Amino acid sequence: MAAFIDRPSVEACVERGCRERGPLLGVAYQAFVDMSGGRVDSSVLAVAHAGADGRGVLDVLRERVPPFSPDIATEEFAATCKIYGISRVVGDQYAGSYPGDAFLRHGISYDPAEKPRSGLYLDLLPLVNSSRIVLLDNGRLINQLCALERRIERSGRESVNHPDRGHDDLINAAAGVLTMVAAAAGGPMRARGIWELARRAAGLLSPAPGEPELEPDPLPVATGFAPGSTEWQAAHTAMLAVPPAQRWPPAAPAPQRCQHGATPGGCRQCLRQGRYVGHAIVTAISGGST
Repeated sequence: MAAFIDRPSVEACVERGCRERGPLLGVAYQAFVDMSGGRVDSSVLAVAHAGADGRGVLDVLRERVPPFSPDIATEEFAATCKIYGISRVVGDQYAGSYPGDAFLRHGISYDPAEKPRSGLYLDLLPLVNSSRIVLLDNGRLINQLCALERRIERSGRESVNHPDRGHDDLINAAAGVLTMVAAAAGGPMRARGIWELARRAAGLLSPAPGEPELEPDPLPVATGFAPGSTEWQAAHTAMLAVPPAQRWPPAAPAPQRCQHGATPGGCRQCLRQGRYVGHAIVTAISGGST
């Protein structure tokens, strides 16, 4: 058994002084709930969205501390979801079909989470370590995240859970919605994106012998910079600002030539200067194109 995550990495993701964010027009929000029977554990609603820089932003964290009525908690959470334009929530498989029926009575659909809480925590870890999320300034949330423990079971399977007699209601809901936002955004943390980043950063602009061709990635990765560096983050931010339809057109356009005279995929100067060379040539730092 070992600590799951270090506190400095968590603290770096916290926006100090921000306890909750109100709804914004034109922003798509998602919600995750961790429901309980109202006697021992809290019920929690977490709402988040994808920020302009691609980070998952936690907007709302509502907790009902026991004792409370599950029906009243559901009604309150449903009302909050409607304020943020949310018509669907995701939650764990607590109490069979009860949460789904309860939310549906208030006009909100309920889908069981595809992964258990341990899987959500493992998915959250790289997002925290790379500061790809923004957490609210909630002491209980931060403490629950930092208290999570990693265990290796006899079968060799890795699991993450709260310590004995501890609680993880807040972080379970927050992890659920933040990983949902990251998955919807496609994020730069996918294995294929990291693979291509490493290959291109090393100057290997064509597949190495035995390496399969990569399909065009819907979200280009920043190239030419050390992963995690300021320039790398800036390149990703600029690329995220490019409309998805313009990142990888369904049909590849005719070959273009960059300002150095090279065809797409063959200009190392563009890579060094922060340009992603592919079907579309994007100037990552300045936001212009060639």
